[in-house]
Amino acid sequence: MFPQIPFHRVNWLVSSFLIGTLFLSITAVPVYLWFFGIDRFQIVLFFAMLAACGFSITLGYHRLFSHLTFQAHWIVRFFTVIFGAAAFENSVLLWSCEHRSHHKHVDHDDDPYCITKGLFYAHMGWLLFKLKPLPCFDNVADLKKDPLLVWQDRYIHLIAVLVAFVLCINSLCHYIGAQPYSSKCSARDSWILAIITFGEGYHNYHHEFQHDYRNGVKPWQIDPTKWIIWILSQIGLVRNLRRVPTEKIVLAELAEAKRQLEATLANPALTEARATKIASAYQTLLETAHWWNQRKAEQLEVTREMLASLRNNIRVATSALRIPGLRQRQPS
Repeated sequence: MFPQIPFHRVNWLVSSFLIGTLFLSITAVPVYLWFFGIDRFQIVLFFAMLAACGFSITLGYHRLFSHLTFQAHWIVRFFTVIFGAAAFENSVLLWSCEHRSHHKHVDHDDDPYCITKGLFYAHMGWLLFKLKPLPCFDNVADLKKDPLLVWQDRYIHLIAVLVAFVLCINSLCHYIGAQPYSSKCSARDSWILAIITFGEGYHNYHHEFQHDYRNGVKPWQIDPTKWIIWILSQIGLVRNLRRVPTEKIVLAELAEAKRQLEATLANPALTEARATKIASAYQTLLETAHWWNQRKAEQLEVTREMLASLRNNIRVATSALRIPGLRQRQPS
């Protein structure tokens, strides 16, 4: 079979992408599902991206741009350009150029995906073995006047990667970052992921307090989605925003900090210096927790200053877990 394949005609870039994604879908995806499972957010994200990318091709690339069957507001045009790129079907200019050629030369040699050359060729063979250089776009002169489409064509691969992979980054939120609220699951907080996912990177908080409209709960945390929701609430477009009480959040941080310190102290590979430092931090945290529980038992008022002080004690205690220069002794 292999000697019959015209390797000199293979479009290696496209072929590698198509074969590579197929290979990952039948190997990496089942492995990921086996070890980590799938949650409701991932299912919703899948169907949302499926709809966004699918309609961007059918509504945008095909009917709006290739055939000019209607006119659209710039928001619709921008949406279809962005999510159409994420479908990895190339730019509007190239897609429309080839599709218009298809209509002009249907079932003839100049038809880019001529069905008379076989079902496989019409479906994907024309991509795997494309010989001709990129078209001159002479049949999309009207589209080349659109700055939005020219911009997309210039940065098509960057846009595709950012939208298709960065916005689908939920799995990384279970791999990169810290677990300040709970280690009951793999979800983590990462300010880096929060920046590129509009606040979704604070995933540890979200899993622990999933009914809070905020993900980045601290004032300095980057959560544009939270800000937009709040703004919409101020102008009456949304209402009944649910928030977890600050006290409950701080107590979750306290419990998780104690657990992390206990787990570290139980590690036989600790050096003496590090063990002493962590034991001191742990004792301080226990005293803080005792003071807090006693105050609650007496039903005394809890002020914002007290919560801030408690949170600061937690931060100081957990900083002992990241002492520079104190290495863990490797087990023999």
